[in-house]
Amino acid sequence: MIALAAALLQPQGLNAAFTPEQGSGVVIVQAWVKAPADITAREAAAWRVLGLALQEEASKRRVASLGRMGLEVGLPPKVVTLPDMMLIQLGASPANLNAAIDGIATLLGRVTFREADLQKLIDQQPAAPGDPIAAALSGMTWPEATLRPDQVDNLYRFAFRPENTVFGIAGDLDPTAAASLLDRALQRNQSRLPERGLRFDPAPFPVIESAGGVNIFEMRAKAFRNDAPDAPARILATFALGAGKSGTLFRVLRRELGLSYRQEAVLWPTQKGWELRLMMLRTPAENDIEVLEKFTAAVSTDVEAWNDDSLQRALRLSEAAFTRQVESQVMWLSPSGPMGSTLADRSAWFAYNRLLSPQAGRLDELGAALRQVTVDELKAAAAQMLSEAGTGIIPARAAQSPDA
Repeated sequence: MIALAAALLQPQGLNAAFTPEQGSGVVIVQAWVKAPADITAREAAAWRVLGLALQEEASKRRVASLGRMGLEVGLPPKVVTLPDMMLIQLGASPANLNAAIDGIATLLGRVTFREADLQKLIDQQPAAPGDPIAAALSGMTWPEATLRPDQVDNLYRFAFRPENTVFGIAGDLDPTAAASLLDRALQRNQSRLPERGLRFDPAPFPVIESAGGVNIFEMRAKAFRNDAPDAPARILATFALGAGKSGTLFRVLRRELGLSYRQEAVLWPTQKGWELRLMMLRTPAENDIEVLEKFTAAVSTDVEAWNDDSLQRALRLSEAAFTRQVESQVMWLSPSGPMGSTLADRSAWFAYNRLLSPQAGRLDELGAALRQVTVDELKAAAAQMLSEAGTGIIPARAAQSPDA
C-alpha cells in the first residue's frame, strides 16, 4: 500500500483533505460539491446541465488556461456529475499550483454563465449514459417540463458555496502552503452567495428507465460512512459479494443459476455515505418478480455459507484493487466505472470521505482495518446490509416508434 500523508484544513468552515506525493511532478485540485437536499426532477436536470456548463467553462472558455495546464500533465479538467454531488478536478504542474487552486475557486464562486450557452445545453437534453449500469448510477430522467437558464444559474449560486464543499489537494506540494493558497483564493472568489435558494418543481424524483433493452434487478442497502464501527466489514463484504469470478454475484447468479449475463456490486458515494448496490442485468420476461425474489434469496443464502476462504479471497482482491487498477474494484466515484489507484482517484476518495466525516481515515488506514475483520464480522455485515436493503426492478426503456 502507498502510505499517504494527510492534513485537514478547516478555517472558516472549510474542509480539505491533502494527499502529498513528493516527486509525482503533478498537483491535483478537486472539489466535491453537494446538491440541494431532496433534489427534485427538474433540479436534477438543472444539476446535469450545470455540470456540463462548468466542464465547458474549465475546458474551452473564460478559464481556458486551466485546460492548457491540465493537458501539460495529462489531466484535463474533469467534472463528474452524480445525482446528489459533483466532483470538479483540475490538474497542473507543481509550478502552477496557485493557478489551479485559484481556478477551482473561480469555478465554485465567480462564473457568470451566458444565457445562450445554458439554453444550448438545455436544448440538447443531456441523456444518461448508454451503458445500463452507468445509467442506473447516474439516476437521471430528463423532465418533460421546460427547464430555463435562470433555474440552472440559481442552482449554481445556491449550491456552490464553501460550507457545501470539501476539497482534495494532492501531489507534489506542501500542505501548509496549499492550505493558505486555498483560503485566500476562496476569500477572493466567494462574492456571489445568494440570500436564499429558490426551489422549483416540487414533484418527487421520477423512476428512471434502463438503457439497452434490459431490466436491472437491484438490491440497495442503507448508506454508511467510513467512520462507522462496522465500515471495514461492510466494505470487505462488498468485495466478497461482487469482486471477481469467485464473488457471490458471478459465481451464484451467473454460473450456478444462469440468471444474469452481467452483475455488479457497487459501493456508490452519496451525501449520506456509501450505498451498497447489487445489480444484475437480464432481458425482460413475464416472471420478473419471481427472478427478483430468486436473486435476493440466492445472495442471502450464499452469505450464510461464507468461510475463511471467502474472507481471504476478499482481502486479496481488496488489496489488489487499492494498489493497482484491476477489475475487482467495487468502489465507484463516477458512473463510468470503478475508481483506480491513480493519485487523482485516491485523492478524490479521501476528500469524499472527509466530506462525510472530518475523522475519516486514509486509504492505507482502510487497508489495515480490513485485515482486522473476522469471518463472523464479515458475514454479519453482509447479512445486515442485505436485510436492510430495498429491492426493485429498473425497467427497460420502451423502444420509440419511428414517428415518436
